Amino acid sequence: MRYNLICLFILLCSFGTSASNQWLYYFDKPASIWEESVPLGNGRIGMMPWGGINNERIVLNEISLWAGSKQDADNPDAYKYLGEIRDLLFSGKNKEAQQLMYKTFTCKGRGGEDNAAFGNFQNFGNLSIDFKYPDSAATVKDYRRTLDISNAISTTTYSKGNISYTREYFTSFTDDIGIIRLTADQKKAISLNISMFRDERFQTYATGNTLYISGQMNATNKDSGMKYEGQAKIINKGGRLTTHDGSIEISGADEVLIYISLATNYKNNNPTATNLKLLKNDNKSYSNLREQHIQEYKKWFDRVDLTLDKNQNSGLPIDKRLYAFEKDKSDFDLIGLYMQYGRYLLISSTRKGGLPPNLQGLWAPQIATPWN
Repeated sequence: MRYNLICLFILLCSFGTSASNQWLYYFDKPASIWEESVPLGNGRIGMMPWGGINNERIVLNEISLWAGSKQDADNPDAYKYLGEIRDLLFSGKNKEAQQLMYKTFTCKGRGGEDNAAFGNFQNFGNLSIDFKYPDSAATVKDYRRTLDISNAISTTTYSKGNISYTREYFTSFTDDIGIIRLTADQKKAISLNISMFRDERFQTYATGNTLYISGQMNATNKDSGMKYEGQAKIINKGGRLTTHDGSIEISGADEVLIYISLATNYKNNNPTATNLKLLKNDNKSYSNLREQHIQEYKKWFDRVDLTLDKNQNSGLPIDKRLYAFEKDKSDFDLIGLYMQYGRYLLISSTRKGGLPPNLQGLWAPQIATPWN
């Protein structure tokens, strides 16, 4: 069975395919921890929405954001100990070989908490949306939070009171911005407050219909730290938009669109100019932005498909489905989903002309990531 699956996979990769399966997974509740949020990315920027009812937190990242300084960390004498390390390994002295390797083969740079000297990837920030409902005490029903792997789009839907709400999120593969659309099945039902924040080294302000977050990373020479800026442009259909010092309030809207652009001075010296250039296409219709994004993503994702049998657990929310798989492994479709999810993550964290994927670098929620 395993051999046959491997042969099938090789054939599919070699000759290509027109994908027919609709790959997705879903939760029936908001995320309570970062690992339950859903990853969206276009190889340069990443978003992870949690899908909260009263508050939506969306983790934001840009793959080049780095704290620290350039340094010469090479150890040119390392090769001199290679022969001795090999001899120790061949003699069965693995512990001694490891100790010698750690002593002689590691770079001279300092790591750990000293990221001013060595450097580390850091989270860009967070977008926070606080919702106000016509009937705040009403029960929430029919909650569903989905990651549509086939189209690289996430959707959150639920009902509160007699109103149904929909949120749709994606990181555009064509326009290189994050896009969020908030709608309801009744007019004037969307009221919210939007802000941006980070754990450290940031300032925020709002002007007109745009939120800004900016700052500079730490470095050995504090003036050489990387600079970053993020912009969130809010377009409301109906209702009223009010700008506060560090937030934007929307009252009684029919629809809200949020366009998010993130940039650093890693390649371009002016992140603000980069963001303004990327946000210039906000006059495109949402349907046009969405369709172009899907078409570009599918050029990569639709090259491979895999059909395996489902069972009675295949339609469960993903957390419950994983628990069910422990007892009943006949949900073979979950194995196919696992393969396609891996492809999705790699496509979403890779971009031509950009930086390579770096662990959870495109989706990290914290300043000091655990692999440092």
